[in-house]
Amino acid sequence: MPDAITLLTQDHRSVDQLFEKYGSSPSPDIAKQICQELTIHAAIEESVLYPALADMDDGVSLNSEAVDEHAEMKKLIVKIQSLDYATDKVESIVKELQGDVQHHVKDEETEMFPKMKEALGAQVMNELGDKLAMVKETEVSVLAGLAPSDS
Repeated sequence: MPDAITLLTQDHRSVDQLFEKYGSSPSPDIAKQICQELTIHAAIEESVLYPALADMDDGVSLNSEAVDEHAEMKKLIVKIQSLDYATDKVESIVKELQGDVQHHVKDEETEMFPKMKEALGAQVMNELGDKLAMVKETEVSVLAGLAPSDS
């Protein structure tokens, strides 16, 4: 199983690709997929990764900033969903969301992740990766309206 940073970075690249795809060919289906991916990603970070920041010296400030950024993204996702992903109405909101996500990803990948790796060590990052993968599986199941697996 990949460590936490690898797993989350893969999610970041996947969402980047969705934004690129949307930019080339805006569609309600792609907007919906972006919102779903970001909702799941935020949920797993908030439930697994961010609590681990408490064990770090500057973890509280990193956590606070990340949670604030997630709150802004969630507001935009709600706007997009309330417009039922209608392409002509959501394009500017998706573009704003993309900017917010790019800023957040940059903060995580250049500041938070390196500090976490140094402070928590490889073993903890591997354990967090396992937890993130399990929680992600549950979140995907819930979003799909399925029962979580018993594995």
